[in-house]
Amino acid sequence: MNRDDYYALFIYKDEIRKLIREFKLKNLKGIGEVLALLSEEEVRKVIEENSIDIIIPVPISTKRERERGFNQVTEILEWMKLNYLEVARVKETQHMYNLEGVELRRENIKDAFRIEKSLEGKNILIFDDIVTTGATVQELINEIEKSGKPKNIFIFSLAAAENFF
Repeated sequence: MNRDDYYALFIYKDEIRKLIREFKLKNLKGIGEVLALLSEEEVRKVIEENSIDIIIPVPISTKRERERGFNQVTEILEWMKLNYLEVARVKETQHMYNLEGVELRRENIKDAFRIEKSLEGKNILIFDDIVTTGATVQELINEIEKSGKPKNIFIFSLAAAENFF
């Protein structure tokens, strides 16, 4: 993953951390609108500047979606009224925040995604709420590259861990 192709609005701490955690873990769907309002201008700028063809939100597991009642990442895109390609999450994984270290996280997320559509020659934007180590995003990039050689892959997250960059 080329960190130059990565966009993040916030460092994952303090108020943004609290907001995202409440959104995800307390199922407060309305916070999605706030997060969309905070990020929409920058997301649209990235889409325009990079001639994005397809937005891919990071999928959550079926189990987590049932528990929450929604995928927090697609919820934000819905508030922005942006079209996206849903990717299948085919493997139940442990919560990443329960795993210490990049290697455990990589193993946890390995082979978790499936893409049925060719992405050959496309400019792709992966959209996520938080990136800590980059293991999930990297695994999604690996799957995207199996579905045809994209022109470029960019990543946009609301927040990133302080030590990510």
